[in-house]
Amino acid sequence: VVKKLGGLHKFMNWDKPILTDSGGFQVFSLAGLRKIKEEGVHFNSHIDGRKIFMGPEESMQIQSNLASTIAMAFDECPPHPATREYMQNSVDRTTRWLRRCKAEMERLNALPDTINKEQMLFGIDQGGTFEDIRINHARAIRELDLDGYAIGGLAVGETHEQMYHILDVTVPELPQDKPIYLMGVGTPQNILEAVERGVDFFDCVYPARNGRHGHAYTNHGKMNLQNKKYELDDRPIEVGCGCPACRHYSRAYIRHLLKAKEMLGLRLMVTHNLYFYNSMMEEIRDAIAADEIKKNPYEGCNVVKIPKFGNTLCYDVRANDYFMGDYNMIKKIENDLNRRLFSEMFISLNDLRDEFGLCHDKELGDDIGWNVDHPIEFTITTMLADNNEPCLVVNYVIAPRYDYRNLH
Repeated sequence: VVKKLGGLHKFMNWDKPILTDSGGFQVFSLAGLRKIKEEGVHFNSHIDGRKIFMGPEESMQIQSNLASTIAMAFDECPPHPATREYMQNSVDRTTRWLRRCKAEMERLNALPDTINKEQMLFGIDQGGTFEDIRINHARAIRELDLDGYAIGGLAVGETHEQMYHILDVTVPELPQDKPIYLMGVGTPQNILEAVERGVDFFDCVYPARNGRHGHAYTNHGKMNLQNKKYELDDRPIEVGCGCPACRHYSRAYIRHLLKAKEMLGLRLMVTHNLYFYNSMMEEIRDAIAADEIKKNPYEGCNVVKIPKFGNTLCYDVRANDYFMGDYNMIKKIENDLNRRLFSEMFISLNDLRDEFGLCHDKELGDDIGWNVDHPIEFTITTMLADNNEPCLVVNYVIAPRYDYRNLH
């Protein structure tokens, strides 16, 4: 169906990268229903019991039909704990499967009716917590010169310390000029630890699954909005957060939705958590960029790292003027003014300038602004001011427009 409709990107109207998994994790999760052989895996559907076969070629064909940006190689994710003998046999078979995946992917990408002829293939390093098996497997798969490399088989029961140690010894064995992907991880702390060790990207169910259970990730830790203490709390999930949930709704209202089992409550929680994770990754990228520039300065550098708290020079692009504030203050103003929109229906440009402490626009400032259909949303970047002082730059995603109520 998806192939007939042009692949996943066209099917779901998404123009950014898509990664599809191979089915290898299902081999792990359906342990009681499957039988692993050299040709692939025979298993029974957990839904209706019908027999299904999946091998490297079948996995590549399915992912080619989906036309994702990145296809993952078909592997076995061994259980934890496992014996050394089992682990070594599993890893050896995964290596043989990877060669078959690569050959099949090359064949599929050359076919005239393939939707994405540049589909990338990532291999997966396995080996559990056996350091030598991990290292040897990384060395074996890097010889295949794939588009990227993943580290799988972690976060399946081992301790965090064991996971970090495996990253310490495995990541240096993988090509440093290719993206490295840690599968199924993790908490914000896990991500920070892994990035420090050289991992580039991640996938995890935590933001969505925990959000559906009422758990919100914030810069001050995880919150459980099911708790009664939030029943009358009119603050957003996190003050200063720019996500739609925090801009428009209170903890009390979202808690009410969760308790009433309204679908909107789940959507708002997941939206917030995904925004938090994406913002965290953006901050990590900024920090990496700033650190790299510090180590390798070059002329014309315009990457400036500014802390989120503290009195900082800020620049309003539209006003072409400066004010003092910080990142969290700007996001709080955005959040508070959008709350006012629901009662006042219109926030003028001069209302915003009052919050920033800037002079009014005497010509249009009271007539143009934002309404509930076009709320306030800032982009915040950095630059060096004319005096070389680090500066936050505030621009508007939606430009202020005329208040329809004043049009005659």
